[in-house]
Amino acid sequence: MKRLILLFCLIAIGVAKAQDIKFKKGNVFVDDTLAFTYTADLVGTSIYDLEGNDFLFLKHIRDNPNVRPDYYLKICFWEHELCLTTTYIFTRAGLLKRLMEDGVLSGSQWNEKKLRIFVLKHDENIERQNAYNVDIKIEQR
Repeated sequence: MKRLILLFCLIAIGVAKAQDIKFKKGNVFVDDTLAFTYTADLVGTSIYDLEGNDFLFLKHIRDNPNVRPDYYLKICFWEHELCLTTTYIFTRAGLLKRLMEDGVLSGSQWNEKKLRIFVLKHDENIERQNAYNVDIKIEQR
């Protein structure tokens, strides 16, 4: 019985903390409140704060013959000059939700330390390696 009550409490806390994120017609709503704007095209998705500052770029990269795996995600945090590549495919809403749940993003405020931890946890350095998992070196002549 105690386990059932504990399980119920954990589920209730998770549901209460979960944030509803929706992308609609260039706007991003968090719990039905306008939080960000975005643009999306064939290149990727850019997310802006309400002042119009581009702070996040999300790009799905497919079928790159020079890199394995051939499907991955590139995420750039422009203001912090940080990028990561990962085979874990975040959706736009899923990425924002994860950033908020991890305390990286609160409203439009960034926690720099938690952002760096997020990048370290998720970056697989895919673009820095070739198909044989060897570092790529480019020489200028």
